[in-house]
Amino acid sequence: NKEVKTIYDNIFMKWFDEYQRVKRNTFINELINGNVINAIDYLSDVLENSISYYDNYESFYHGFMIGFLKADGYEVKSNRESGKGRFDIALIPARKTKTCIVIECKHSFHEDDLIEDSQKAAKQIERNDYLKSFESKGYRQVLGYGISFYKKQCYITKV
Repeated sequence: NKEVKTIYDNIFMKWFDEYQRVKRNTFINELINGNVINAIDYLSDVLENSISYYDNYESFYHGFMIGFLKADGYEVKSNRESGKGRFDIALIPARKTKTCIVIECKHSFHEDDLIEDSQKAAKQIERNDYLKSFESKGYRQVLGYGISFYKKQCYITKV
């Protein structure tokens, strides 16, 4: 068992950490640059390679995204009051000259609802003014994204 654990720690976990770091950093950069289609592809790849079809509920995706988005130079905040409500996730950069990202997550009950649910999440960000509190704190750019999930699929709408 010790040999299996050593192999797991030294091979699989190192590979997975590297895979996650590369995908996370690329995903965040795609969001910063507004490249939604590329961001969908990167996040879909991560979902396909890391979760089960049975992990199909909103709180799971929310927690998954919090863990996935922990990146150097960013603080990840969850369920904090902002504007007229509480956002799901915010990636807050260490410096105000960098881009802040606010994410609202939705779980779709059918594959055909992915786009509409993503749009609802983006509208929720707008309707509840989630971005304004970060703008008033002086962040150079604040972006909002609605992300919907269905099993191992996702769709992203930019605010």
